[in-house]
Amino acid sequence: MAEAPLDTTRTPPLAIVCRGMDRTGVLYEMTSVIVRHGGYIHSVDILERGDRSAIFWELYGVDNEEALIRDMESL
Repeated sequence: MAEAPLDTTRTPPLAIVCRGMDRTGVLYEMTSVIVRHGGYIHSVDILERGDRSAIFWELYGVDNEEALIRDMESL
């Protein structure tokens, strides 16, 4: 059975900026963490690249924001 579409009009998104070293597979790892925490990616923007990269995420539906942030930091 398909799930109902996520209603993104009622709840503001969780907005986070992740900073760190740019390396192969980092976006895959980050999206895997988001999916494990029930998140839906509303938007993503790569703000900086290189030695000090920065990625901006807007997410809906995250089941535990603190745990998601902790898992993102562990990357």
